[in-house]
Amino acid sequence: MFGYRSFAYLIIGTLVAMGVHPSAGHFISEHYVFKENQETYSYYGPWNLCTFNVGYHVEHHDFPYIPGRNLPKVSTLLKYANRDVSMSLQVTEIAPEFYEGLHTHSSWTKVLCDFVLSPDMGPYMRLKRKPSVPQTFQARHALMEYLQALLQHIGVNSVMRFTKHWMDPNNNKEHAE
Repeated sequence: MFGYRSFAYLIIGTLVAMGVHPSAGHFISEHYVFKENQETYSYYGPWNLCTFNVGYHVEHHDFPYIPGRNLPKVSTLLKYANRDVSMSLQVTEIAPEFYEGLHTHSSWTKVLCDFVLSPDMGPYMRLKRKPSVPQTFQARHALMEYLQALLQHIGVNSVMRFTKHWMDPNNNKEHAE
């Protein structure tokens, strides 16, 4: 479980995901502006098999509650909807016009090369929306309720209150007098 193989796995995984590697192209391909008036882009290529379908980014934004393993099915159905093939899928029946003519990527390596070599691309071409509602960060407290319930269940809170009560110097002075 612990050893040089585990450590090598972590290092290699980090280098593959963040380094100058074709799979790192998904960071750029998802939200940088390649075509005017399009906020997100999908990649349809073989790397989706290795990256758990992270390339199906438009589908992910449109259907955030569909598991990543099912995003290719949504994408295939949307492609068929664009070709006017009659399908009994509500999504394509509701709004197929939103998927017609969307720019997609077929190579993350090309995305990386375009990012580095194209004068139209650069680090400031990333699309960032202004929030429409005030943003609050509550995730750091998301597990606190569960932690407190667990501590209550195993009795740690009672022990903490007991030790705090008897270790408090002001409390001991009152008992001594």
